[in-house]
Amino acid sequence: MAAYGGEITEGTVTRARPLDGGGFQVDLADGRSVRARRLLVTTGLVDELPDVPGLAERWGREVLHCPYCHGWEVRDQPIGVLGGPRGWSRRCCGGSGASGSRCSGTPAPSPPRTSASGSPPAV
Repeated sequence: MAAYGGEITEGTVTRARPLDGGGFQVDLADGRSVRARRLLVTTGLVDELPDVPGLAERWGREVLHCPYCHGWEVRDQPIGVLGGPRGWSRRCCGGSGASGSRCSGTPAPSPPRTSASGSPPAV
């Protein structure tokens, strides 16, 4: 965040409202109020990473979740894509604008088989 001019403030938000003239005021449960030009709302999402040596240590720095979302950070750099259904990784690499792309996709899961009535087969 600091690289983009942002600041992280921890706390529980009790109210957020737009201000006349732009920006926001955010009231926190501990009585503080914070004013900002922009808000970044986070949800506590946790990434579940595959068991690949070195991946966790590089996550968020050299390893990013999406070259489309992080296109600016990976511009003009070779890129590799790990995972995703076949075709997804190719679209992802193709849309990144990076030269020297390498993609490693995994096959999409097969849809469940059904019987002629449309219900799953008996096992």
